[in-house]
Amino acid sequence: MTLPATLMLLAMSAALELQDMRRQGAGRIILEQWPFFAAAGTLGLAVNILANVIIKLSSATTVKLLGAVRGPMLVLTGVLLFAETVTPLQFVGYSLALAGFVWYNLAKARSGGGAKGSNPGKV
Repeated sequence: MTLPATLMLLAMSAALELQDMRRQGAGRIILEQWPFFAAAGTLGLAVNILANVIIKLSSATTVKLLGAVRGPMLVLTGVLLFAETVTPLQFVGYSLALAGFVWYNLAKARSGGGAKGSNPGKV
């Protein structure tokens, strides 16, 4: 399934974007900035591998909560590192999401952790 999807995406991007990329000199940019493109690809692969490991080692609920907390953590990183602004309403929403994540982890720790039928030692 991966090869046909890759070929379809390659064909569609070539048909829709290749002329603009040539006009703008995108190939030159890629050659000049290849370390950044290589790093982005490597980090993307690492994220996918870690996501699969997390799915195997935890419950479906934990994976869902990690997906929900990803947004607030990204915003928090932006605020701390790049001085991005957050409205009061956004702050309340992100705080609720993070509080729910903390509450779930505390409840899980009190109950002994782990999902029914999960085997944390199995990789």
